[in-house]
Amino acid sequence: NNMKLANNKTDNLIKDENYVEVYDILDPILELIKTKCNYIISTNECPEDLRYYLDSLLYATIRLDIDELMTFKDKITKIYGQYYGLP
Repeated sequence: NNMKLANNKTDNLIKDENYVEVYDILDPILELIKTKCNYIISTNECPEDLRYYLDSLLYATIRLDIDELMTFKDKITKIYGQYYGLP
């Protein structure tokens, strides 16, 4: 029984470590998006220089359960939906 508990705790720890790595990757992307927010909102065309960062954030948003990122995804797909094949 202790082995099952130890395995579960180890699995959870590894999962948490993976989330920390994801957050470390997303942090500079979010900082960049934050500084370019007015530019992103003011243009109707998806900025090519930010496309990689927006794509990465949208990809991560689908996999993470963070309300603020979901709100961001909704707004970006509303503005640039045509670039992502959305109506």
